Amino acid sequence: MFGELSLLLLVNLDDINFTHRFSYRVKLSRIQFVGACNPSTDAGRVEMSSRFLRHASLLLVDFPSKDSLTQIYRTFNGGIMKLFPHLKGETDVITEAMIELFTACQKRFTQSMQPQYFYSPRELSRWVRGIYEVGY
Repeated sequence: MFGELSLLLLVNLDDINFTHRFSYRVKLSRIQFVGACNPSTDAGRVEMSSRFLRHASLLLVDFPSKDSLTQIYRTFNGGIMKLFPHLKGETDVITEAMIELFTACQKRFTQSMQPQYFYSPRELSRWVRGIYEVGY
């Protein structure tokens, strides 16, 4: 439905009234359920029914641009490089290399080749955590 983009699901319930089996009434007001979901085209996912979607709002949340990824992961890497004083000036180089490799893999390995070839910025976050674990 939206390609390889994440969706945010919002379900608003204004008022819920129900009676508990011990005969007392419960009233809930202004309840909101929020959930994130991948497109129904991803492996293991099924399409949500139109009956369910009548009660929910779907918001499209696109992946950050390359400039945004650079800013985000430069900040993460800057903090982690404090664990490696001898690499202090290499934050920008490491960040650019990470994003370049991520982008190349994302273009090279597509879901049309294999359904599990889905690259999101989570891969970069896992990489940063791995560097942290080595230094910690």
